[in-house]
Amino acid sequence: VKLLRRATSLAKIYFVGAGKVKGRAYMVMLLCHNFFGQYLNLVNFDYMSRFWNFYQHPSQAVFMALMGNWFVLYGSMCLTAVYSRYIESMLMIHWKDHMTRYFQRIWVPHSYAFKMKDDRRLDNPDQRIQEDIGHFVASSYDLTFGLLDAIIQLGIYSFMLVKVQPKSAFPGLLFGIALTYTVLGSVVVHWIGKDLAILSWQGERYGGHFRAELRRVHDQGETVAALRSHDAELMRLQSRFEDLKLNKWKGMILKKQLGWFDRIYDPFKSVLFVCVLMPFFIKGEVSLGTVKQCEMALSRITASLSFFIHEYKQLASYRAQVDRLYDFRCCGLAFMKDKQAGNPPGTSESAEVPDAQADRDLHQVLERGAPASQG
Repeated sequence: VKLLRRATSLAKIYFVGAGKVKGRAYMVMLLCHNFFGQYLNLVNFDYMSRFWNFYQHPSQAVFMALMGNWFVLYGSMCLTAVYSRYIESMLMIHWKDHMTRYFQRIWVPHSYAFKMKDDRRLDNPDQRIQEDIGHFVASSYDLTFGLLDAIIQLGIYSFMLVKVQPKSAFPGLLFGIALTYTVLGSVVVHWIGKDLAILSWQGERYGGHFRAELRRVHDQGETVAALRSHDAELMRLQSRFEDLKLNKWKGMILKKQLGWFDRIYDPFKSVLFVCVLMPFFIKGEVSLGTVKQCEMALSRITASLSFFIHEYKQLASYRAQVDRLYDFRCCGLAFMKDKQAGNPPGTSESAEVPDAQADRDLHQVLERGAPASQG
């Protein structure tokens, strides 16, 4: 809930600002493409049944009809996918542009004051603006539409599975197997990777500290040479890098464990479904096309229910990105509020939510295109 609230607050920077018209129009077009793509998937579901049944009852006329259907179906899929990606790219560019300008307006006029505050929430502003904004935009889009796809496909293919499953099977048997298998997988993957978000956040912080030390040595090269402090600087750099390396090793161990689980989880799922469906096919209760439809429906249902499992690493990284940007924004807006009110900096430092008035003032500046006030 906290992640959703913070991510929504950051997304509103764009969708109530520069993206109020253009951004929402892009989203509507992408939703329409998505729904049309889901319709094409349903057409393909029916096509798969006819295609595999053709192997049991071959016919020249059926073959020609299937090939004609295939060109129309996959041509439509390709056209939809290409234009969806094009519109997605336009949305990404516009979204990143506005958020970059927004955070630059927070940081650039007050960069020296932020540096003097020595607040970890204001660490590495260059990294927040250059890396975290781009990752946040891309991950927000991928996770939002990924979740939407998972929900739609879960509803569609659950209904289709009940419709085409063998008549002698216990009602809801196949769906129950898919649900149980996915719930067990979700519990295991969360137990293995629960510390990934923390390690991701720490990794970005340690990386920023290491780059800051490198920049400092570069900027103060003459001083280092005059004082002959090369050895001391090397020790400081190595100390920063050791923190980065230790954090990387911890992440590698967790990702290795998740990798083992992924390698076992997906192949075993396919074998499990074949073992469940094959007895009905051997008895002659279902055709080969129906078996393939059931396999396809079970695969889509499991993929939808496994959204959390397959996106766990990205969610962990996304949580760290959202926390860094949200904290940076809150701290920056609180500082701007104190400065505008004439209060000592830090009066609103403990704010957990962005100051609404400072946020509105910043949006007005961006809309006018006026230069940022100097601090």
